[in-house]
Amino acid sequence: MPTFRFLRSHGVTAAADAADATGADAATTAAAAAAAAGHSSTSSAAVAVISSRNYEPEQLISVPLPLLILSTTPLFLIAYISWRHKLELASPVVVSTIRTFIQLSILGFILDPIFAWGIDCWFIVIAYVLFMVTLASREAANRTKYVFKGMGPTILGALLINVTVVGLWAFGLIIKPTPIFNPQYVIPIVGMLLGNSINGVALSLNSILTSLVESQREVELYLSFGATGFEACVSQVRKAIKAGTTPVINGMAVIGLISIPGMMTGQILGGAPVIDAARYQMLIMYLIATCVFGSTLMLLYVAVKVGFDRSHMLRTDRIQKRTKNAALFDCLSETGRMLFCCCCDQAAENDGSALGRKKPTALSEVGRETEALTRQHKPMSRSSSNHSYRSTENSLEIFTIHHSHSAEPGGKIDHHGHDHQHSHSFAEGDGNSHALKLKGIKRSVPIDERNQGADAPRRVLFSDLNLTLANGEIAAVRGPSGSGKSQLLRVIAGLSPSEEGELGLGSTAIDRRPGTDWTQWRREVRYVTQFKVDIPGTPHDFAKEVASFKSHRSLRDAPTVEEMLITAGDFLEEWELSRTSLDKEWTFLSGGESQRVILALAMASRPSVILLDESTSALDMETKLQVERSVKDFAWKSDVGVLLVTHDNDQLDRFGEH
Repeated sequence: MPTFRFLRSHGVTAAADAADATGADAATTAAAAAAAAGHSSTSSAAVAVISSRNYEPEQLISVPLPLLILSTTPLFLIAYISWRHKLELASPVVVSTIRTFIQLSILGFILDPIFAWGIDCWFIVIAYVLFMVTLASREAANRTKYVFKGMGPTILGALLINVTVVGLWAFGLIIKPTPIFNPQYVIPIVGMLLGNSINGVALSLNSILTSLVESQREVELYLSFGATGFEACVSQVRKAIKAGTTPVINGMAVIGLISIPGMMTGQILGGAPVIDAARYQMLIMYLIATCVFGSTLMLLYVAVKVGFDRSHMLRTDRIQKRTKNAALFDCLSETGRMLFCCCCDQAAENDGSALGRKKPTALSEVGRETEALTRQHKPMSRSSSNHSYRSTENSLEIFTIHHSHSAEPGGKIDHHGHDHQHSHSFAEGDGNSHALKLKGIKRSVPIDERNQGADAPRRVLFSDLNLTLANGEIAAVRGPSGSGKSQLLRVIAGLSPSEEGELGLGSTAIDRRPGTDWTQWRREVRYVTQFKVDIPGTPHDFAKEVASFKSHRSLRDAPTVEEMLITAGDFLEEWELSRTSLDKEWTFLSGGESQRVILALAMASRPSVILLDESTSALDMETKLQVERSVKDFAWKSDVGVLLVTHDNDQLDRFGEH
């Protein structure tokens, strides 16, 4: 025997012969013989070799039901402490403990016959896997703060696709069980894939949906500088990817060093060789990471498509805050419709539009559904004033306060719905002198913000609105709160849809049909709000991002990053702010500093039209006067049209002075 040959080679022949003859325990004999001969190191080596070759794992120690129940005592104690101190942990701890006991008990009764029958009946295994995927998708969908229509089936589809692909890869090429659908392998491994994918999917979806809704100002800031939908939310997408995949990456980084994972522990306790258990655990971790990454990326792609329409407008109306968890029956019925119907819900496309129905080009995506509802409201009436609109409902006024050097006063904002001096179409005549033209613009909003549906009653903010703004001209929008001033600027900026009308820049009109890309329009029309910019990075970093946008790179005369920073720095020095402000974090700038910096960058980006929505509200009077002079000079010298919103009548008078 190998053991006794080893002993003889180390000078303990007598002990080896005696053990060989009597059949004594080899390990005991080797240790005693080596110790007697004074070979302590030999003794240790012999025991190690023998024990490694003759090791047989013990059978798994069973845990009786009473002892299992006893193991929950610390958890119930924690729940009691939480209840006494009102920590709001008692209910989750108790419910989770009971659910774990019930669900795993049921699982034990279910898997036993499935393992027995599934070895011959593949459809039993497939049916159970589909059941697992359905429950996993429901669980993931119920963990997000915000939801969108069709989110449950979308998660189901992503999990099903990734589990199928990863499963075929694992069982068909690597493990190769016989048969390939062997439930002993398929069900446990798919369960581990789904368990980890639930966390990744829920964390990433919750992150991106929350960011799109609660970081709307940040996203629309990038949109207003010409970004596409993805370019505007790329930082939110990165954050969501990290949120969903970091747990898996961290787990792979520390596995085997700090903790022994569950599958490896189970195999070792079950008597499998340690090295085989370790290799299976490596394989499982690779499969889990692949499934989590694939599901996360797929669902983030869908979430971005839902959050932005084909015009690259942010559509937060498609994302609602969760009110209650969906019932299991609702999830199953929705899942069945997705699996067995050939026509799925078009939630991420045009709201309220019927599939295959052709829409008039004069209406926006929400125009058709709101047309009948908005007819009951009074349209905007025309004032007898030469230069203003006035809404009878909201008292919204728009009027010219500073004429360009190439235009005569009057006729710029038509009070009869027509342009007297320029009655041509956008493509003819002297259209190049027009920075901006609006014709028949209509905008309405839901009366109840909680009801964003197509059938919701709506309030008309303005209707049949016509405006011609010449290059170098300054016009003002005035009215009480809620009259639609900011909504008008948002419509012009391409950040909100209008139900009717046409918009044009120079001699070119924007195609308002669904699917039209508005990024080039936003590259020319700059929208600057009163809100403090609070995004990661510095203004210098922001300028680099703007210069990298596709719409910016497509223009030959677009300013470079250096040109934007130099021009913005010149404006800031005129406004008594150091150039070094461009290298400070946005979060460190005050409200007034932030307003000046973003306005300087907006002017330095060379727009054709600039829209100012209370953009100097945080400035003191002296600084406000300096900014007003710079804006007037900028409009005059650069032939840029300016449309501003303000409640300050004195500011309107100052802009009106030649």
